Amino acid sequence: MSRFHVNLPQTQIKKMTKDEVEDRLREAALEQIEKRDCAGLVKYLEPLYAEGELANWARSKFDIQIDPKELVMEDARSRRPADEISDMIITRARAAYARREIEYPVDHTLTFAFGNEEGATTDNPYAADFVRAWARSRFGADLSIDHIRSQSIRLLRDELIGLQEKAVGDGGVEAEVDAIMKANSTPQQLTQAVNDRYSTRFQTADFDPEQAALVRDDEEPALPPRELLLRTARNFYRKELTDLEQFVLIQIFDQSWKDHLYAMDMLRSGIGLQAFAEKDPRILYKKEGFRFFQEMMSGVRDKVTDLIFRARVVRETQSRSAYRETAAVHEDAGGYGVGENVQRTSAELSAGVPAEPAASSGAEEGPVAVKQIVNAAPKVGRNDLCPCGSGKKYKKCHGANAA
Repeated sequence: MSRFHVNLPQTQIKKMTKDEVEDRLREAALEQIEKRDCAGLVKYLEPLYAEGELANWARSKFDIQIDPKELVMEDARSRRPADEISDMIITRARAAYARREIEYPVDHTLTFAFGNEEGATTDNPYAADFVRAWARSRFGADLSIDHIRSQSIRLLRDELIGLQEKAVGDGGVEAEVDAIMKANSTPQQLTQAVNDRYSTRFQTADFDPEQAALVRDDEEPALPPRELLLRTARNFYRKELTDLEQFVLIQIFDQSWKDHLYAMDMLRSGIGLQAFAEKDPRILYKKEGFRFFQEMMSGVRDKVTDLIFRARVVRETQSRSAYRETAAVHEDAGGYGVGENVQRTSAELSAGVPAEPAASSGAEEGPVAVKQIVNAAPKVGRNDLCPCGSGKKYKKCHGANAA
């Protein structure tokens, strides 16, 4: 009865038949159902709700676009297998990150040079010279300062991304490495050319298999010269993204490891209670600690994928571009407040002392006279009457607690 908010006295129930009681409860139940607000459940009844939620998750985590209709079969009656959906998301995530390897170095350089403020322009000659030097060292392209300053940031970004795509995509890295190896036949020449092109510090032994076998004391075999050059070239063209990846990984590992150590301390403080259940606390501590470590590593992977696709290295809100300043201006520090404090202290100490006549122009001012601090009222003796007028001696009245 209480479930449907029906109040029927026992005397009335005794007079009703079974069908009458059932009809009364049914009416009360329908009445309560009509009063309930089920608007929050409507979204779960929409077609392809689950597929839409999965597509939204993929977009927020990997910054990829997936149509919910792609996750169902052609007949739209059944969902695709989980393995097929997983492969689709992973493939598109890899493609999105490959595109990020092309765009992020350019975006980072432009943000560093011109700032990330809304309405930023390329008019600054120092920032334009920085971008010109970066494009020359990265792509070997000679962009004039006037050419950079005459374009908007969007057009300049498109031009630099085009150079990046040409250098990285369509076998550009392989062609560049093959050209360097063909033009430099000896290990000494190859080492010098690679260090000049990619700003590295290779030694001659790195490109000489015979010397590498003598120098290396580990069991890991040295990479062939071409493979080593390909890896170096790819890292050179994605240096800014590599720095971002290292920064994200270090920050996440640092915080996760601190949280793991704190959890282990909490576990150690309470694991001894397992002895009351006739269980070995040491074995349980090892098992729970290993489980905590696995959870930490799983959390690290989850946090990295949350940030690495969307993270950007930007300047602080109040900071500006490193090349935005046109003049250095030093504001007057006002003596760091020393002069003001001396004047204020002198004024307080010399209160009531007539001011001395001002020194003549160009003469040095003498020291300020400071009045000695004295008691305004005479000192009260211990056996004297208390000044409060109580008639008692001072030592037994207000002087009882005096030092």
